Amino acid sequence: MPVPSSRNYNIAIDAMFAFNRLFCPSYLHHISTYPVLFNSKTLKEANNDPKLIKQMADRYLKLFQAKENSASNKNPFMTRDDLNYLNQGAVKWWDMMIVEKGIREDI
Repeated sequence: MPVPSSRNYNIAIDAMFAFNRLFCPSYLHHISTYPVLFNSKTLKEANNDPKLIKQMADRYLKLFQAKENSASNKNPFMTRDDLNYLNQGAVKWWDMMIVEKGIREDI
């Protein structure tokens, strides 16, 4: 299995990675075993790209706002649908990127 080369990440990535650990314990190994974001358009790691980091942070914000405002779903934990929502754009977590590229089985 490939390993990302990024060893540095900012506080925004650290916060999102912490959200994954807190709210996605059952599926953590499917979404982000490394605190590394990946640009699926350029096929490069995106830990140093503020625009892509903000795109992912905005998705987290929208997801948690939707979960908070949902009358039917007060469960704070992320579901598989939530994981797919987080990884639908150009920027993805490392593990979701290798799933998309067929290196690892789908979640």
